[in-house]
Amino acid sequence: MASRVASPVARNAQPEQGSKGVAVNFDFTTTNIVTSDLTLEMQSNQISFVQSVWIDNRLNAQPFVLTFLGLNYTVQVRAGRQGTYPVYSTSGDLRFTATSVGAAIIVPTIMFNFLETPWWQDV
Repeated sequence: MASRVASPVARNAQPEQGSKGVAVNFDFTTTNIVTSDLTLEMQSNQISFVQSVWIDNRLNAQPFVLTFLGLNYTVQVRAGRQGTYPVYSTSGDLRFTATSVGAAIIVPTIMFNFLETPWWQDV
């Protein structure tokens, strides 16, 4: 059996930039899958890692799924809901993929470099 790879994770790390959030809008008006990253934000020293994310899926009639590549950590938000969720992502690798099949909407999010208190609508 092959050895599994352990990845560095920025859990409870103190951001050198101070507490920051980066707004990322996921545009599903022409596609069901959106892949993006925060490479430019990392290169300009705006943000070094993501520890939590706010997702506003209130106006979406479909579920929203956000997967952080590297550890393949997934956040799922039901249709018509919003919330703030913890994120487990690898340090230095801020790539992610979002899916919302048949949504035809833009889903706003904010990626935080600090651990925000988790909360979500559960109605």
